[in-house]
Amino acid sequence: MFMINEKNRKMLIKSAKHLPKPIRLVLNKIYIKFFTNKYIEELSYQKGRYIIDNGVFQNAHYERLMLAMAGEPDSSFLKGKIVADFGCGQRGSLVWAKPAILRIGIDVLADRYADEFTKDIISHGMIYLRSTEKVIPLPSDFVDVMFTLNALDHVDSFTNMCSEILRVLKPDGDSSVVLILKNLPVCVNLRGLPKMV
Repeated sequence: MFMINEKNRKMLIKSAKHLPKPIRLVLNKIYIKFFTNKYIEELSYQKGRYIIDNGVFQNAHYERLMLAMAGEPDSSFLKGKIVADFGCGQRGSLVWAKPAILRIGIDVLADRYADEFTKDIISHGMIYLRSTEKVIPLPSDFVDVMFTLNALDHVDSFTNMCSEILRVLKPDGDSSVVLILKNLPVCVNLRGLPKMV
């Protein structure tokens, strides 16, 4: 991967504005592939947030968000279930899900978050599992409830990752997914999507 400094990046963007749209689209894909790394950028952003948040990641808001996503009044629906969050980040998104027998945070940066934010990660009472954008390293039909909040809209292959989530989800399991489409949040259940996934 090549790294490009901010001055040259701005110059490239300014120059590309004068090109026809089909050429800009092709160049944008090349630029993203060779000059950026979304994982490095995400980790850098989270390190900055950690400093802004005075070394304490807030996670209380996940309970309200995820209960709303699931359409449930409280966490009792998780009693005795295996719950997971795909694209969990490092904040402890499932700390609130105490009735679950197992809480799994799945993220492509889980190992990096463990190295950078060790104290936080080990205090969450969750298992953090590193996935790739091709496979979630869990057995098929394993998870009872899967959350994913603003993560699937950032993967390279939406169809593949939806298929992976459905693979690890038990046949009677539930998925609660929030995507950002045209700058609006949309909540869906993956089992209700057309068979493209």
